[in-house]
Amino acid sequence: MPSNPRKRIAESGRKGSLEPPVQAHGGRTSISSQSKPPLRNLQPRRAISPRPRRDLAPTGKHPSNMRQAKPVLIPAGEPQYHSPYKPTPASSRSTRLQARTDAPKPTICMPSVLHGPHPDSKLCQDFHWVPYPLGLLPYDSWHKLHHRPDTQPSLPFRCPVCKMERKVTQHMRKVFLIAERLTWDEGRISTHDKDMNEELNWAVNYEVGILDPFVEDPEHIPGGKHSSNSKFYPYQNEHEMMLALKLIFMTEDINETTWALWIGTQLDMQMALSGEESGPQRSASSPSTGDPNKRITSYKTLQDFYSLLDRIERTSHVGALFLEAYAEKLRDDMCRSCWFKHNVRLDVF
Repeated sequence: MPSNPRKRIAESGRKGSLEPPVQAHGGRTSISSQSKPPLRNLQPRRAISPRPRRDLAPTGKHPSNMRQAKPVLIPAGEPQYHSPYKPTPASSRSTRLQARTDAPKPTICMPSVLHGPHPDSKLCQDFHWVPYPLGLLPYDSWHKLHHRPDTQPSLPFRCPVCKMERKVTQHMRKVFLIAERLTWDEGRISTHDKDMNEELNWAVNYEVGILDPFVEDPEHIPGGKHSSNSKFYPYQNEHEMMLALKLIFMTEDINETTWALWIGTQLDMQMALSGEESGPQRSASSPSTGDPNKRITSYKTLQDFYSLLDRIERTSHVGALFLEAYAEKLRDDMCRSCWFKHNVRLDVF
C-alpha cells in the first residue's frame, strides 16, 4: 500500500533530503517545475551598514539604537558589487594639488595703518559710506571734491579743524581723484561714479597741460597688471617713487615755477652725489658713474609727473603707499590760520 505523500515530504524535510518537493493531486504525486536552487550553493554577504552617527565615537560595536545589517544570501558565482564612484588615483590627486600650489598668487596691497574717520564725515548716516581713507575728510569737503562744480547744493570745502571755508586747488582735486580711484572695489563701484571720476580727472589734467585723456584699463587684475613684474610701477625705482610721494603731500599746489625749482634741485643733487660735473669739461659721451637706482628718469616735466599718478594701479604696492600717505595728510590737515596757531607760540615773545 503506497505511503502517504504528505508524510513522506515531512520526513524528507527533517532528514535534510535534497529531493525536490512534490505536490499531491488526488492521491498522485508530481514534481514542481518551479524549484529553487539548493541552499548549500548560497553564500552570505553582509549588506552595507548605515552611516554611523557623528556624535558617537567609533568603538567597533554598533550602538543599541542603531540598526545592524543582516546577512543577505546571494547565489554562488555572482559578481561582487562595486561602487560606481571610483576614487581619484593618488597620482592624479598629487598632480592637481601640485599644480594649484605652483600657481603664483597675486599680492594684494592695502593700507596697513588705519585712522578713525573725521567726526563730520557722516559715515553710516543717510546711507552715506566712502572707503578708507576718504572718510578722514569732512562730508562737505568730500562732497565738493567728489561731485561736479555745478552740483546742487554746492557745499564748501572746509578746514577739518576750524570748519572755515578754504580754497580748492587743482593739485588737491588731482590727489583726491587719484585716491578715490585707488579705493574702488571691483564689482561694487557703480559705472556712474567711475564715469564721473574720469570726467573730473580729464578736466584737472587739461588745467595742468595734459591734453590726452586718461582711460583706465578695463581689465583689473588684483595686485596690478604691471606691478606684479615691477614693484614700483609706474616709477623706475624706489628713489624717484619716494621723492614723488613726498612732493605730492607736502604742498597744496604745484605750478610750473615751483616744479622747476623742485626738479632742478633734485637733479643738481643727483649729479653731485653721482660725481658728475655740470661744466663743459665733462664730455657728453662719458658714461654715468651714478647708481641707476638713485636717478630720476620717469619724470622731468610737470605733465610727466601728473601723468604717472594716473598709471598707479589699484591694490598695488605703490597704490597702498599712496593711500597711506594721503591718510596721514588728511589726518594732520588744517588751514593756514590753524597751522599758525598750532605751531607758533606767541606767548614766548
